[in-house]
Amino acid sequence: MRGYTVDEVRQAEAPLLAAGAPLMARAAAALADAVSSELSTRGVRVRDARVLLLVGTGDNGGDTLFAGALLAGRGARVSYLPLGSRVHSAGEAAALEAGAIRVADAPDTAEFHAVLDAADAILDGIVGIGAGAGSAQGVGLRGAARTAVMFARERVVEREGAFRWPSRSTCPVASIPTPARFPKRMPCCPPT
Repeated sequence: MRGYTVDEVRQAEAPLLAAGAPLMARAAAALADAVSSELSTRGVRVRDARVLLLVGTGDNGGDTLFAGALLAGRGARVSYLPLGSRVHSAGEAAALEAGAIRVADAPDTAEFHAVLDAADAILDGIVGIGAGAGSAQGVGLRGAARTAVMFARERVVEREGAFRWPSRSTCPVASIPTPARFPKRMPCCPPT
């Protein structure tokens, strides 16, 4: 299996974006479908599910917010924690319109921990294709993003029924555990 570098992904996306291809909508739909499927295999109906979104500032955060909107539209109780200096405005508007709830902007609050403890799924939309291999464990992340990932990692390890799903990766999807259960070392594609 061959992995793709960040530059290769950007070069592949450029003509599609220039032509107006709805890449974010496609990514969000695929993520929402994958999460719905995984919830189903775990015996959790989407309409009964509690989903937590960890949202970064870029397009990855937008993908995750749009996926959250789709899941909320299917009946899931969706909450999201913004973890950057800004939030993808269109994604946030869609999520809020679908019924998602914004959690206090800090991962060390009682509100965040209550949502985290109840989550059936945690969607990681903090960083995208430019992230390093260690970001799944919080390595390379700073501040609130690192804290949120560390708390989420503990939560997933403690509760077998919950899962974390990265919304993007520099690696081909087949190389990522499905769903990723925060192994001690996330698989990563070597540069080609």
